Amino acid sequence: MNILKYKKIQLESLFSIPLLICFIINPLFGVLLFGIYIIGSDRSLNLIVKLSPYLIALFIGCVNATKVPENDLVWYLSEYLRAGNMSFSEYIASFGTFNNTVGILASGKEAAFAVFNYISYQFFGDNTKLYVLFYSFVAYSFLNVSIYKFGKALKIPNKYIITSIFIMAFTPYIFTMSAILLRQFLAAAILMYVLVNRLLYEKKSYVLLIVMFMVHSSAFLFVPFIFVPFFNKSLLHKNTFLYYLIILIVLFNIQNIAKVLLPIFENISTIKYILTRASEDTTFDLGQLSLAKRITSILTAVLPLILIYILKPRLKKETGIIHFFNVLLMLVIFIFANLHQSELSNRFNFYVWQFFPFVFLLYIWYFKLNRLILLLLMIFIVLFFIYYLSAGMWTYTVGFGVYYYSLIHYFII
Repeated sequence: MNILKYKKIQLESLFSIPLLICFIINPLFGVLLFGIYIIGSDRSLNLIVKLSPYLIALFIGCVNATKVPENDLVWYLSEYLRAGNMSFSEYIASFGTFNNTVGILASGKEAAFAVFNYISYQFFGDNTKLYVLFYSFVAYSFLNVSIYKFGKALKIPNKYIITSIFIMAFTPYIFTMSAILLRQFLAAAILMYVLVNRLLYEKKSYVLLIVMFMVHSSAFLFVPFIFVPFFNKSLLHKNTFLYYLIILIVLFNIQNIAKVLLPIFENISTIKYILTRASEDTTFDLGQLSLAKRITSILTAVLPLILIYILKPRLKKETGIIHFFNVLLMLVIFIFANLHQSELSNRFNFYVWQFFPFVFLLYIWYFKLNRLILLLLMIFIVLFFIYYLSAGMWTYTVGFGVYYYSLIHYFII
């Protein structure tokens, strides 16, 4: 048995080498080959399937590294470079300061991202392109592996999983935010991984949970949702109606509750900062949440409920799935309860987009889309992504180089 297993590993390794060489020659061509192979094969080799989330993440990182610094990215890169001028403790304590005034991140309130920056600087020095590449690779690895593990937990065929990973990686709006809202994007990526790990695999993930809201405090909202025990029960369960009602009251009164709790946690800097932000009105006016984003949020929350309770009711037995999408539902309710605070509603709307590929995965699995449609979906989202690189509002220097750059080229430009 061990000999057969060893030979299988050898076969997988040998078969993977040509695909990996193609990826090194041209990452875009390489990830497409991986996708085509997995979608077109009845029995995809495990090694190739497991490598795909990371290789796609690496390609996205390569493209992101060519982004011309604008908007928030300018600030993030300047903060990253400061790591070269001070000790670890000085950097952590001063991260987020501006013009000698204490910034919102100083005093260790969201220290995990500062630690990430400092460690990254020890490897990449002043090379900000490699920093962005590495950061993007880490964040997208969390997201892509979350999709992979989610699909495996439900025994969904690989062809649907890889298509959804492409949707996660190449959806332009998600991609855009990865090089603007660096802290929140990383926190959201860790959140998705923690949700899948904890709710579908019953793994504790306490360290990642703490890191998550120490990267961006907005992620703290999800901590109680993860631990609420009745979230794994159906919304129609007769014994949980009162509990859900209490949750709704809390979500609509979060500002007042934060004001009450603030004095209790006065001496815990991270919790104090979170409660302070929650108790105050909008700090930055980002404009009202657009109608398109409101509709997207509603559909992303409602569609999985339709699938679970009407189209595929056997999913109600999957308590992890119930809990996962109840978290999404509560998030959307929280957003609509706080539409009067433009910063809050816009910021939390971003978390909704990370859930979308999971909903997409369930539906293409339910409708059993054939291989041709899956291939067309994959190719379409990649082509749309490439079009966005040149037609979007942000500038990426890769241009047509995406068609012929080698992996090495991205590391030296």
